[in-house]
Amino acid sequence: MSLVLVSRALWFFRKTGGIRGLDATDNLFEDRLIGGAKYVGGKIGEKAVAAHDKADAANAVETER
Repeated sequence: MSLVLVSRALWFFRKTGGIRGLDATDNLFEDRLIGGAKYVGGKIGEKAVAAHDKADAANAVETER
């Protein structure tokens, strides 16, 4: 748990520009990593929903017989 808190504090420190706060940074590695993970997770979710819908449709056809 302390690793998470320290990581968040370091991220906020870097994001706001460090000690002086003069050079705020927008495109940090952590931000890009999270953005990529959101994209990949969304695509996996879409494929899972499509596979589930296909299985439900096949199951509905079998139960009608």
